[in-house]
Amino acid sequence: YTRDMAAKREYDIVVFGATGFTGRLVAKYLAQNAGTGVRWAIAGRNEKQLHTIHAALPLPSDAPKVGVIVADSVDQSAIDRMVGSTHVILSTAGPFHLYSTPVVDACVRLKTHYCDITGECHWVKGLIDKYHSTAHNDGTLIVPGSGYDSMPADLGVHFLAQQVQEKDGKKVGPVTSYIQHYSTPSGGTLKTIFLMADNPEARREISNPLLLVPEDMRPSKPVHVPIKPLVYSKDVEKWTLPFLMEAPNRAVVQRSNALLEFQYGGSASSPYSYVEREAVSGGFVIALLRLVMMALVVLAGSVALIRNQVLKRVVPAPGQGPSEKTMREGYFRYMLVAHPQEGQKRVAMVKGGEPGYSETA
Repeated sequence: YTRDMAAKREYDIVVFGATGFTGRLVAKYLAQNAGTGVRWAIAGRNEKQLHTIHAALPLPSDAPKVGVIVADSVDQSAIDRMVGSTHVILSTAGPFHLYSTPVVDACVRLKTHYCDITGECHWVKGLIDKYHSTAHNDGTLIVPGSGYDSMPADLGVHFLAQQVQEKDGKKVGPVTSYIQHYSTPSGGTLKTIFLMADNPEARREISNPLLLVPEDMRPSKPVHVPIKPLVYSKDVEKWTLPFLMEAPNRAVVQRSNALLEFQYGGSASSPYSYVEREAVSGGFVIALLRLVMMALVVLAGSVALIRNQVLKRVVPAPGQGPSEKTMREGYFRYMLVAHPQEGQKRVAMVKGGEPGYSETA
């Protein structure tokens, strides 16, 4: 493999999973923003849907032709052809533990860079164990979690750590992120959640905050983080609840810190602390009601009969997502707070529009 060989590839980017809700948004974004210098294609298993999406792309008149690639994750030869045709695979095909492992495998073998938008950190752990060494030696970038899970957390903590180091000459130390957001999940996201609820081993792995930290850089004994249902935070002057996506975000932040040789704080024997809380406006009663609703949803999702016979009939199907109104009005705010020394507070803010799909795309 040489750079000259890579230069002969047909595309710069291939969007795999382009017929899904997020994949369509990514394709639309590229059509509007890639310009004339990027060669790209959409890919998926349904040829008819791909051509329908392709026909609707808002391409400028001088845009290069956008390719259409039919590839099903159960057909490794088709996946290999797709992966070998491009410099970068951008996968939106979830649940990722079902559909994207053959893609990552091909990317590592064919030295094609890869990114996705997964929050399935138990699946990411398997990728690290199997492919990290080869990808690292070959210079192939495999970057899961490149959407709302887990970019605001990962980049936010990194930015805050840099600022504290520059201004105070100290490590940032423990960070708590207080999150406010408005969106609704897509059918694909809900399918992933339901599948993970059916998998006790996945649930056990996800509960480990150091899951993605290399084994030689973490304590030999498991680390357990207690769940605090309702806590008042003086940092934001609001009541706070557990944030449902804390687990994958925390795992990614912990891995980044370890690979950066614990620049944020902590050590191999003393774990770093990163916590996420959902900040609730409106006082204690509103927060308590939100907590009860959250508990009921989690309980319903954990009971197989309710999950399979009731919830799956009323939630969006895969390929469906938030309404146009939600996409317009959605938002997120990550307020990251650190106390690097006594009496001092350092804050960073990461914010944007509808997070799970619009900003992710």
